[in-house]
Amino acid sequence: LVDKFAAVSANSAVSVKELMEASSLAGNEIQTAGLNIDKFLGIIGQLGEASNLSGKEMSQFLVRVIGRLNTPLTLKTFESLGIGIRKIVESPSGVKFAGKDLLSLSVILEKLSFRWRTLSEAQKIDVANSVASGKQAKSFVVVMDGYSRAQDLATIATDSAGAAQEQSERILNTTAKAWKTLSATMKEFVFDNLDDYEKRRMKF
Repeated sequence: LVDKFAAVSANSAVSVKELMEASSLAGNEIQTAGLNIDKFLGIIGQLGEASNLSGKEMSQFLVRVIGRLNTPLTLKTFESLGIGIRKIVESPSGVKFAGKDLLSLSVILEKLSFRWRTLSEAQKIDVANSVASGKQAKSFVVVMDGYSRAQDLATIATDSAGAAQEQSERILNTTAKAWKTLSATMKEFVFDNLDDYEKRRMKF
């Protein structure tokens, strides 16, 4: 799990601290909504680098969206776009119909992403206002406009084995190089400020 946070942070403008904060605050809701950790980090990473929202604010945004998906307004808005967001069930007689349970959030966003590019600005705003409001509605538009970026970051999280160790090694190597450069610079400075007699006695 640490590798996932490290990989997404290294490939986005969102710190590990913000990713972990968002995850800890929205963890129960995203699990209930069927959004796996990779896709969650992809969305948070994309939203974070496209906005100035904190980890807490991003978690509040997702919790808000999840809470409003099953409202009459949201269901009506999605249905008007030809997007079913409820699971299909089958009756004993073989008739299929939309049940009460929602599809997972990842599936809903995936279905919406295919239609999003064909929607007018007014339609996008209607969808955003049905699942959020105010600043959070704007955040929803940001997420959907950059959904391919969120998918890329989710893939990075999925393929992140060893990312935390690699990041630590990069930091250590960078620090070691910095100390080596500083040490060499200090030696040159000291040597340049010695008189001729002292220079002959010193060995650098």
